[in-house]
Amino acid sequence: MSATIALSDRGFSPTRHANGHAREDHSMSFPLEQDKTLQNGNHTSRGGGKPHMMGLQDSMPNGHAEPARRPSSPGSELDTVTAELGDTISLNQLQTESCDAAWAERIDTLGTADLCAEFINHESSVLPAITAALPVISALVDALVKRLQAGGRVFYVGAGNSGRVASMDCSEMGPTFSVDPSQFIALVAGGSRAVMQAREDAEDSESNGAAALEAMQPKAQDAIIGISASGRTPFVLGALRAARNAGALTAGITNCQPSGFGRLGVQYLVKALTGPEFIAGSTRLKAGTAAKQILNMVSTITMVHLGKTYRGLMLDVRVRNHKLRVRGRRILRQVCGGGPAYLLGKVETYSTGRSSLSTPQDVKSIQIPHLVDLSSPSADAAIDSHIQLCQANVKLACAVAVSGLDLAAALERLERINGRFYEFLALSQPSPLLLPSQNDELVLVIDGGGTNCKVAVATRSGQIAHGEAGACNITCATPDELVTQIRTATLSALTNLRNNQTGPSTQNKQQCLVPETDVPRFSRVWAGISGLHYSYNPAALAYRLETLLSVSVRDGSLRMTSDAPLLGACVGVDDSVQGGLCVIAGTGSVAVAVRKRPDGSVDQVSRAGGWGHLLGDDGSAFDIGRRALQAVLADMALLADEAGLFGEDLPDQGHASDEASGLEKAVLAALGTNDPAQLLPLILYNADREPKHQIAEVARVVTALAFPDDDDAAPDTQALGILQDAASSLVVSIKRLATSRLCTPSSDMLILSGAMLNLAPYRALFLDAWERQGLPAFRKTIVVKSASEWATRFLLRQTAS
Repeated sequence: MSATIALSDRGFSPTRHANGHAREDHSMSFPLEQDKTLQNGNHTSRGGGKPHMMGLQDSMPNGHAEPARRPSSPGSELDTVTAELGDTISLNQLQTESCDAAWAERIDTLGTADLCAEFINHESSVLPAITAALPVISALVDALVKRLQAGGRVFYVGAGNSGRVASMDCSEMGPTFSVDPSQFIALVAGGSRAVMQAREDAEDSESNGAAALEAMQPKAQDAIIGISASGRTPFVLGALRAARNAGALTAGITNCQPSGFGRLGVQYLVKALTGPEFIAGSTRLKAGTAAKQILNMVSTITMVHLGKTYRGLMLDVRVRNHKLRVRGRRILRQVCGGGPAYLLGKVETYSTGRSSLSTPQDVKSIQIPHLVDLSSPSADAAIDSHIQLCQANVKLACAVAVSGLDLAAALERLERINGRFYEFLALSQPSPLLLPSQNDELVLVIDGGGTNCKVAVATRSGQIAHGEAGACNITCATPDELVTQIRTATLSALTNLRNNQTGPSTQNKQQCLVPETDVPRFSRVWAGISGLHYSYNPAALAYRLETLLSVSVRDGSLRMTSDAPLLGACVGVDDSVQGGLCVIAGTGSVAVAVRKRPDGSVDQVSRAGGWGHLLGDDGSAFDIGRRALQAVLADMALLADEAGLFGEDLPDQGHASDEASGLEKAVLAALGTNDPAQLLPLILYNADREPKHQIAEVARVVTALAFPDDDDAAPDTQALGILQDAASSLVVSIKRLATSRLCTPSSDMLILSGAMLNLAPYRALFLDAWERQGLPAFRKTIVVKSASEWATRFLLRQTAS
């Protein structure tokens, strides 16, 4: 008569944890021959009572085992499971405990050489046994990768040799892959001392295994892998049961079937059926070899998927001794292909674009990678120093070496792509070069503002084309996001330039367009990026632009400033003036004073404002929107106070009150509501737009009310007052600059730009406020709509000279 132990024989069907979480079951059921102690279907328990047969059944209609009875006490449940299993699967039936009779008869008579050969022959069954389990192993690896990426942990649980194998694999994760020790943890029965000295009695309590895991506070994103040759070790079963109750992933590695792991219902059951041992019951042999190879496979392939390696190299390693120092050099050379590499070492200066009459340029000290010939005699020392400067991390050192990015930029890019080095290399490759004409050099100007990025591309012959993309303020976006906007705008301008060159008749032909992946080489690039003046790391953006545009800060082909100095180009192309005061009022506001030098170059010598919306931006769209919202909120509060004072009901919250001002109604309408209570939530908690941009958009409402299109319509006095106050505050903020010795109005130019100052009625308010403040008139005043076009003309003039 045969019986079946129920080991979740529904294959991959989902089952439920105790806490209700669904899990996949990767285990199978197998026939179980009855224990030879079962006579005529009966077995007497040690207590002499009713037969006690956990998991066995006699021809159940559904072909599954009858569920075992659960003890009433949780503690007793843990510690009696093994006793019940013992009634079902006696030790002498375990494959690892059995003895090969034919081999046993020969072992004592063989010589040393023959014994060694037989040992190898026995061990040869390990690889086929593991190969048969590869489908479950690969599924387990994929599951571990997802959990580790989500911040989960992996626990190995074992006793005796299995625990020591688990501990060994865990201990190597840090040195080999720079893994955080808290992500791979080995729980060994008997504690860390049992790793060095066997404690056979430590494995017999399920409650101890459960307590050991529960002390680590397992969570659903964690994974617990039990290792037991027999699949029935109590300590391991207890930990797996606790893991299941916590909703964590459960897996078991065993060399027997059926097993306690299967009865428990682990989600990933890895069965490496290696058969009888060379010495019966000595599971440190084939079973131990299988466990070590499986754990090595699982952890190593998981690390490959997590980007810890590159082309078979141990890339994510930290140099802490002589052997690793030599290995680090070799890896870096292999990654760089033996050619020159960018290595850190020297500290150089980087221009911030700020200067004064007494100080030509304000500079900062930064560490810039330099090309080093890796075949030179001094290269070893340079590589060693470079790796140490890269936090002793070989992967980070290689990232800087192949890209030329500074340390912070390389680290940021690696983190954004989850450490996958092959993706890092793809991002670091310069775009293919394609010039519209072999003899025509290109210049590029980037006007990166808080609302959009505008670029102008020009040929030496004077052809100019424009492109536009999204916001480009370095304080509000990462360098990679800025480069994406710059690339988009530049490609748009290049397409327009190519269309202009080929003429209308061929504009729609695909071959006339610059391909999206092609960014040409520029002879000169001027990048004016808002917020750069106060950026803590302009080099991070500089190196990205160098890679994208094939230019260099060091040779002067790339100039980087904030956006306001672009207006200084107006002074550079006008021989009748020697300096200027540039005032920008767009989303934000800033003013800069510029002076022309004898060689024709123009430098910024001072500035006012440009502190951002939290501390400045007087007279800007943000300032106007903020003032309007403050006025509306004050009116709403006053109306509510009056209603309460006179005992009147508040206005219907579903409709704007008749007492509401025109400004209030217009602001609410612009926000898509007529409910005053929704005003602040729509501004502060809009998932689609940042509050800063929401507030700046309100300026459109204010200007529409103050400057109606209908000549017969009267301006809204409240809106007009807000604009007058904003214009006055802008003048006050730059008064110091306009009256300083840095400006000479009689020979200088007043340059006005930005969305607000390009609006003629608002510009008139600004100039009125200028007169009221008693500020001097400049020799000439110009209004600039495209700072990038003026700067492009200036670059062409410099190139020609």
